[in-house]
This record gives sequence, structure tokens and C-alpha cells, in this order.
Amino acid sequence: MSELQFQRPGRDARRLPGRRDVEPQLLATEPMKLYAGTTEQIRADARMHRIAEKLGAEYTTQTGHRPAPSEVASWQHSLVALSMLLD
Repeated sequence: MSELQFQRPGRDARRLPGRRDVEPQLLATEPMKLYAGTTEQIRADARMHRIAEKLGAEYTTQTGHRPAPSEVASWQHSLVALSMLLD
């Protein structure tokens, strides 16, 4: 079984020094497991353009908010490229 883990912001937040007008920054605290599957499943999900959707759904479950569209696009493009290397 293969796993893809991504370092994503954790639940701790802090404000930037001297900046009251910005939202608290989330700190990367620990990796999140967003996907697990066999190599064949990773290849199939990436090539069928399902992998970013699955990652996004799990990200939303774990964080309570959706990932940025640019993040989802990045996952899709990079993981399709990774799936080609797995052949």
C-alpha cells in the first residue's frame, strides 16, 4: 500500500508580529495523510483526474475548509506526472 502525505497547515495559529490587519497564520505542525492506495490505484486515479478530487475531499474533512483551487491544480498536474514515472 502506498501513501501520499502532504505537509499542510496545522491547527495552531499565530499573528505576524506587528500586523493586526492580517488573519492568523496557520503553522505546519504535522503531516496529514490525504490518500492511501496501491501503486495501480494512484496511477488510475491520477490519469482519470480523480486524485485531486480525492485529496481535496480528505483535506476538507481534516481541516474543515477547502483547499485553494491552485493547490488542487498543483496536485493534479504533479501527480499525473508522478503516475507516468510509475509505469
